Amino acid sequence: MKETLTADHRETLTIPGNLNSLVGEANVREFFETIAALPNLKSITGYFTSIHHCYLQHKEGIVPRKVLGAFCAGRPRTTYKLNADICDKLQLAELSVSDYFTTVIPLLPEVTDVWVSKTKITTLDWCAALPERIRRVDIDYCPNIQDCTPLLKMKGLKQVWFNSKTNSSFNAVKEQLRGKGVTCKMPG
Repeated sequence: MKETLTADHRETLTIPGNLNSLVGEANVREFFETIAALPNLKSITGYFTSIHHCYLQHKEGIVPRKVLGAFCAGRPRTTYKLNADICDKLQLAELSVSDYFTTVIPLLPEVTDVWVSKTKITTLDWCAALPERIRRVDIDYCPNIQDCTPLLKMKGLKQVWFNSKTNSSFNAVKEQLRGKGVTCKMPG
């Protein structure tokens, strides 16, 4: 088996959406462990319905980190939008948004903008761990963020979008951000 895998030089792989019925529910984890052993694998498409679906399976121990990384690498978008539905699914699985962001965003090579607008997130502690390529964070309609100082720790940050619904804690860091060359904008 190992010889077969090392001889396989594919860089991309499309996994069928009906994987569970093809390999059997009990064998899905073993399938993904086998996929993770492909030496040149860089991109995976199919099967997973979303990044958070793949992440949840990773946290359950079904999907190895290499597979999560390959799935994320196949997403060519420059903006990552966290929405209330994703937050709810993470919360239901007893997982934090902070862990989700610090795991997933570095694996999305094209992402430069992170939007958390219109969510009930309470912390930005994940900001400091984001890659330097993240240039914009959108926190408008986020009344529950209690501390915006983690924005000051971001190295590549150039823009923060906010509005009157953003928690007033943002006012405490707005001038410091501007002093670092960060543009603070209200949509409009």
